[in-house]
Amino acid sequence: MKKILVFSFLCSILFTSHFLQAQCACCSSIGCGDNSGGGSSLVRKGRILFNVTSRYSSFKPLSNSQLVQDANRDTAFEVYNKSYQLTYTFSLTYGISNRLNVSVTLPYNSISNLQTATPGQSNVDVLGTSRGISNVKTSLQYVLLQRQCCNGWELIPTLGVIAPTGVHNNVAQDGSIFDDQFQPGADSWVPVTGVTIDKMFSKFTLRGIYTYVFQYTDKMGNVDAALWNADLSGYIPIYKKGRCRKMMSDSNSTSTMSCSPSRFALNFFAGAQLERVGQDVVAYPDGAKLYNSNTGALRSYISAGFVANIKQQLFIPISIAVPFYQQENGYQVSLQWRFNAGLSYLF
Repeated sequence: MKKILVFSFLCSILFTSHFLQAQCACCSSIGCGDNSGGGSSLVRKGRILFNVTSRYSSFKPLSNSQLVQDANRDTAFEVYNKSYQLTYTFSLTYGISNRLNVSVTLPYNSISNLQTATPGQSNVDVLGTSRGISNVKTSLQYVLLQRQCCNGWELIPTLGVIAPTGVHNNVAQDGSIFDDQFQPGADSWVPVTGVTIDKMFSKFTLRGIYTYVFQYTDKMGNVDAALWNADLSGYIPIYKKGRCRKMMSDSNSTSTMSCSPSRFALNFFAGAQLERVGQDVVAYPDGAKLYNSNTGALRSYISAGFVANIKQQLFIPISIAVPFYQQENGYQVSLQWRFNAGLSYLF
């Protein structure tokens, strides 16, 4: 389950990075030719977007005594400890048309300071760090509902698949194989779906995104649970250099707006996120199946950050997210905060 959790994390990261070309000549609500938080989230026909993002997630580790105490409570499964998780995400998006895009995404995942305590034991096993390439995701995005000249709603559904290309056999310091939830990749094909919707209100843009990763059952009957996340954020420009110009037509004395890309724009955004991860199912050789009581969680966050847009080609988002409600199943570490930073370049 959590071995593919990185792909659900991508949604909010890529979401704040894909501030691309608009579907009209001038979007005055954000700035002429400037779509940092205000333009279409798709790449136009024939264009390529390269994107790299990083996410640092800090957890509140348990003490050794607390880890052993939790493991010896009413649980049949090990209790794990970890300090932080670092994920780098690389992606390419190509505009097949002005309404259809294809994306390929490859994450690199690292989970540090892993420890575990087993029920019935009084010691803590140090496992170390699990790192490696995660699974490739390929997806299609289509503009189902398109705004006209930056007016109206925009609706973009997404459909994709996660391929079993990642590392899923990492070995811990004690010689054991890391649990599935700490492997960078998964040996499974998993469908992914989602939708992005946004609306511009003068200088303010409201944007939401939802992603769902389906569950997977292997040949032995073990189940990686489904997961989903949702994001709702608002964007507002705080600085821009470059503006629309009114052009007069001599033939009929009418005026039109002519736009040139802003040399620089800076937008502030803030929002809330909600994510839900289900519980894994463990299959035993005798045919019995049991939910892993120490997996799965419901978490909600508030986030804020800035997006810099340079000449409508280079986009740099930075944000921080802090959880305000967490409900983990069983015994797990809690998340303290997350920091996101990215860089996108439009060719």
